[in-house]
Amino acid sequence: MLLLVGVAFVAGLVTAISPCVLPVLPIVFAGGATGSHRRPYAIVAGLVASFTAFTLAATALVGALGIPDDLLRNIAVGIVLAIALSLLWPGLAGILEHPFRALGRRSPVDLGGGFLLGASLGLLFTPWINGVLAPAGDGTTRSAFFNQSLRTTRAHYVRAVMEGVAYNLRWLRGAVQKFVGRSFPELRFIGGGAQSDTWCGILADVLGTPIRQIENPRFANAVGGALAAFAALGELRVEEIPHLVRTAAVHEPDPAHRALHDELFAEFLELYRATKPIYRRLNGRRRRNRASAPAADRSRPTS
Repeated sequence: MLLLVGVAFVAGLVTAISPCVLPVLPIVFAGGATGSHRRPYAIVAGLVASFTAFTLAATALVGALGIPDDLLRNIAVGIVLAIALSLLWPGLAGILEHPFRALGRRSPVDLGGGFLLGASLGLLFTPWINGVLAPAGDGTTRSAFFNQSLRTTRAHYVRAVMEGVAYNLRWLRGAVQKFVGRSFPELRFIGGGAQSDTWCGILADVLGTPIRQIENPRFANAVGGALAAFAALGELRVEEIPHLVRTAAVHEPDPAHRALHDELFAEFLELYRATKPIYRRLNGRRRRNRASAPAADRSRPTS
């Protein structure tokens, strides 16, 4: 057993520097860009430890079940071959992907949605397509997906966009509450996005606040303007308006998702701090060049 531990540990060391881990190198580099100079070593140690534990567990399970080594090797070869063929023929990729599409169609409040949330592998989206307008006021930062892998699906990307918007609202909420001098025990969700029960649930989980899904949310601005006009004309009192706004559903935050969203939100803010200098170098130069260009050139669109 001691020999097996040693072999597994060495295998973990080799794996940490093999081409198989190239997709996680951005995580190592991004993690090493902030914090202690020892942090990259801790990340590599985590890779080694996890591979060691997995190897030991898998070996014990295979031994207990009496599965032949040739069978496992043939299965692994078949999986690699299927992935290679799917990259050559998109039609085959669609066939192989089909059994897993149901995960993306499940509601986030049921078991399948919970699995999708846990299996998202920490995919993050920063929704700053035209800069961070609030609360940071940074015009050079841009949007991006972080922590993608070969297992990232379209469902993960869609959910990451929804969560990215929610994380930005969570970041903004503190500044708004400080400005108005009070906190918000609950929030009302209006607009086209409020038609999505999934997005309402994500907002509730990320913000840790009940979300009231207003009836006919697409027309909420028009209804609000009409109610304000009636109040200005003296046809109703301002205190009566809240009782006239109907709620379609109230989405409560799920305590089971709190720890995960707290962790991802912290990384969301860390991504902004870590990438801000990079975006400033990339896009600040373009802004300076555009400002010094002739008027005819400045009329051309830029990224």
